[in-house]
Amino acid sequence: MATSTRKKKTVDDLKADLAAAKAKVAALEQKAYKSELSELISKSHFAADYKVIQVAFKDVSDVAILMEIAAACGAKRIHITQAEPKPRATKPKAAGAVAKKTAAKKAVK
Repeated sequence: MATSTRKKKTVDDLKADLAAAKAKVAALEQKAYKSELSELISKSHFAADYKVIQVAFKDVSDVAILMEIAAACGAKRIHITQAEPKPRATKPKAAGAVAKKTAAKKAVK
């Protein structure tokens, strides 16, 4: 008779697995309906109405506007955040490498 060598999952492990599975289902739903939703939104007047709201309330952030729109539409458990843009890493140009390339081009001519 074989004995199991695997560790049995605890309740916390099972809850973590369930949360991960729910997140995967939500991501799959978003992918499945993305094209239909974007088509419906582009056909609606949402973009124009959003611009009107932005002009009327210049001091209010986009995140606050979207949160209120979600609340007015009856969407529950929505949390909208906006992260700061990450600066791109720039690579400094090596002066020696550029000089070698131009020298090589002049030598070819």
